[in-house]
Amino acid sequence: MKRLNLWLLTTLLVGCCASAQTYELANASYAAEKYDEAIRQYETLMEQGYTSVNLEYNLGNAYFRTRQLGPAILHYERALRMDPSNADVRHNLEFAKSQTVDKIEEASELFLTRWWRSLRNRLSTDGWAVLAVVTFLLVLGCLACYFFVRRLIVRKLGFSLSVVSLLVSLLAFVMACQSRSWELHSGEAVIFAPTVTLKSTPDESGTDLFILHEGTKVSLKSELGEWMEVQTEDGNTGWLPIVALERI
Repeated sequence: MKRLNLWLLTTLLVGCCASAQTYELANASYAAEKYDEAIRQYETLMEQGYTSVNLEYNLGNAYFRTRQLGPAILHYERALRMDPSNADVRHNLEFAKSQTVDKIEEASELFLTRWWRSLRNRLSTDGWAVLAVVTFLLVLGCLACYFFVRRLIVRKLGFSLSVVSLLVSLLAFVMACQSRSWELHSGEAVIFAPTVTLKSTPDESGTDLFILHEGTKVSLKSELGEWMEVQTEDGNTGWLPIVALERI
């Protein structure tokens, strides 16, 4: 058993070292402006199951340098879902979107909905989770002061802080759950085809509605066979072949 554990530990360490080496080689390729080679190396890490904000961000940058807007926007979106507060990712994503053919304005939404999403995006999933744990520990500490300290002013302060900390902890827990769900199941996709015509029905004989171009983000509505019903950010809907898009 000890030999087996040692073998597993050695394999894990070798795998981590190899992945770190591949990542450094990919960064070096990018710095040398060998963007196609960098893409291949970053994608190799992805295929091995490795992912991170920096990996997605760097891969998006490499695709953007090769003027592949669809993959670039896809990986920027994935990076942003991992860390919504990352200003560099958000800036590059907005710049890449400005280079797309389709200029679609988002449909208006309720102020409360926009405010809630903005609050959720202030921290990453891990950030909200850490805040939830820290504030819960603070609740326990404040309650300990309330029950075991004799001074009245300390007890009152401990009780008040425990209530506030509990509310913050619950809010952070909800935000962490929502952020994780949004990260894993965004229900959105990016158009990968240079151009695609959206149909009124899920078949080639359907009426042509409008055309979308590479890099445009859409929301996924329903799936039927090889077709997907999508909705653009301005609220228009239509059917297109699944092969024309990539899920975020």
